[in-house]
Amino acid sequence: MSARSDLDKHHRRSMRLQGFDYTREGTYFVTVCTKDRACLFGDISDGKMILNDAGLMAQKYWHDIPHIFPTLNWMNSLSCRTISTEFYRSLPP
Repeated sequence: MSARSDLDKHHRRSMRLQGFDYTREGTYFVTVCTKDRACLFGDISDGKMILNDAGLMAQKYWHDIPHIFPTLNWMNSLSCRTISTEFYRSLPP
């Protein structure tokens, strides 16, 4: 499949800053949204996110990323029922 047909199918544009070297050291955030904004990760109770089994599994794998990629340092996260955002610091190799 070519890049063009993928864009035709998904109607997405890159959110990356053109010309920026994302391999360099810096602070990055990664956001994942559920399809149709379905509430898959848990519920909100008294203003706090209570993760369900799927949310706990997603959290575990988010936090495992620095063990797989040692130049990434997990900093913080923000989760709700439909979105999870993780902040990482990219370190020099």
